[in-house]
Amino acid sequence: MSWDQEKTLKYIKNKMKVSEKKVEETRKFMKIRKSIAKALSTGPKTIPQIAEIMNLPLSDVTYNVMTCRKYGYIEETGEVSDDDYYFYELKGRK
Repeated sequence: MSWDQEKTLKYIKNKMKVSEKKVEETRKFMKIRKSIAKALSTGPKTIPQIAEIMNLPLSDVTYNVMTCRKYGYIEETGEVSDDDYYFYELKGRK
């Protein structure tokens, strides 16, 4: 990186501060995403199964699983449980 690029990058970082709230939200999501990945590392699971493993409310896990799905971290297997929940797995595990 050239001196001008470093100077510009430093200027942008100082000028555009990220709020502490946004930083904390991002950290929380990253922690939950890692927990979801850990739960799915042993094989496909439904949202209620993931919620039970993580010991979190179903609504929180649903939101985070859908976010992980949206950004391509996980995907549906195509299978459906007896309770009509989709099974999810880590992307690329097929």
